[in-house]
Amino acid sequence: LRVAGLAGPARPLVVAELLQIHPRPAVVVVRSVADAHRWTQDLRFFRAPVLEFPEREPRLWRGGHHREADAERAVIARRLGAGEPVVIVVPPAGLDTPLPAPADFSARTLRIGVGDRLERELLLEAFETAGYERVDTVVEVGQWSVRGGIVDVFVPSHASPVRLEFFGDDVESIRHFDPSTQRSTETLDELLGLPLGAPADDAPGGAFLLDYVPANA
Repeated sequence: LRVAGLAGPARPLVVAELLQIHPRPAVVVVRSVADAHRWTQDLRFFRAPVLEFPEREPRLWRGGHHREADAERAVIARRLGAGEPVVIVVPPAGLDTPLPAPADFSARTLRIGVGDRLERELLLEAFETAGYERVDTVVEVGQWSVRGGIVDVFVPSHASPVRLEFFGDDVESIRHFDPSTQRSTETLDELLGLPLGAPADDAPGGAFLLDYVPANA
């Protein structure tokens, strides 16, 4: 389907309407990061389920923003892998941003439920393997900490950090908590921990955004 003569917000409006009629994943490739921001805002205004895919950061850059971008890419990979009808807006450089292979991403995804029995040492090792940073106090996405029978972690799939309380090797409770007050809030039945980071450019078995896009997108 080729649509001509559209300008400005009319383009995202047409995409939003098409996806409302035919719900399926979609990828919108735009010229630049600035265009990606505008498309994302417009699609959100037209009530489309939209996510913006961040392109890779400079190799020397490290820090909180780096983890936030990794977290955004992980959420997109999970939602595309689940076949959700989301719109992904991406500049050209984002198409070359390396991701874990879908099978590796799935293998490193953690699902932990209340009542599960697991060794905490293996859990902490899994956080390390998944690209999380150990800290004293969890305040940013991609961080985790442990104090006695309590493990705190901030995973991309949740809007705030999560506290797991153990009794021996049993997961007794899973709760959101406020990092500024350390007070527990909402109770959860399950924690979904998505892997962060990406393989090196020359690493075998890597993937890219389009490897996660279903054939019917």
